[in-house]
Amino acid sequence: TPFNERKCQICNTLEDEYHFVIECTIYNELRQKYIATKYWRRPNMFKFFYIINSENKLVIRNLRTFVLNAFKLRSEILFGGN
Repeated sequence: TPFNERKCQICNTLEDEYHFVIECTIYNELRQKYIATKYWRRPNMFKFFYIINSENKLVIRNLRTFVLNAFKLRSEILFGGN
């Protein structure tokens, strides 16, 4: 799908990695659990780049867990968990 046509089926806005990790409201609980508040409370691209480029093992592990759980939640919402 071309970048400008990637729409979040939850928010109906452009769905890119930043939106998925930082903005999409459906993942707020997961974000609060796995991503430090300082990255999503007042988000910006610098903070996002830190998260995705981090070499800190805890940040990497938490981001991995966030993404896995977010995809599970997304599947449940959009496809009934199938």
